[in-house]
Amino acid sequence: MDTENLRNIYAMLTRNLAAATAVSVAIMLGGAARSEAANEGPTINSSVFVDRLTQSELLRWRALAPAQQRATLTLLADPRVQRGFATVGQAKAVSSAIDLVETRDTARTPVRAMPTAATTTYQVQSWYSRTWTIFGIAYATTRLDYYYVTGAGVVLYDHYCSASYSNRVPLRSMSVQVNHYVGGGKGTCVATWTLTKLNFWTDTSDQGMRVNGRGVEATWGP
Repeated sequence: MDTENLRNIYAMLTRNLAAATAVSVAIMLGGAARSEAANEGPTINSSVFVDRLTQSELLRWRALAPAQQRATLTLLADPRVQRGFATVGQAKAVSSAIDLVETRDTARTPVRAMPTAATTTYQVQSWYSRTWTIFGIAYATTRLDYYYVTGAGVVLYDHYCSASYSNRVPLRSMSVQVNHYVGGGKGTCVATWTLTKLNFWTDTSDQGMRVNGRGVEATWGP
């Protein structure tokens, strides 16, 4: 084989090696990019969440930094957020941006006592709500309202217990069943919440409050 042919073979091998190296580098870089993107986690489409916001919440959303908006959408796609938290500590372990706002209160209206009545009775409404937020924007709220009658410092009987909710977690549905009863001078209102994400999973949990003659005595639940 002459010198010219050797030069041609060497040049061809060099070009092939360079091409193979370029492909390998491209694959490696592509893999690194995919890995970096995966570390950010899946997100939801912003319109799915933003379209459900009130006007005041929409203004708050627009005031968030782009990184905070992305973090919100990523958290809403997180299975731990979708299943819900029992405590603030559990939520904070996932993200410090998640918080819980709890409200409970009682309103009483005296009923005019009859001349023969020994004590005055009161029509009472007590309520208890829990609102989960990300960067101050609500993504889930549950509320119990309990209507009952008190007198002489105890619950005499109850009328009904109702439950309501707001859910802004995409692809997650909520339903509820309520129960209420009176015993030992106190009333109890309990809601059993069922959370479902398509056909992937279903979780249930109880939220409740116990009342006495003065108002809300204890609360519990998600």
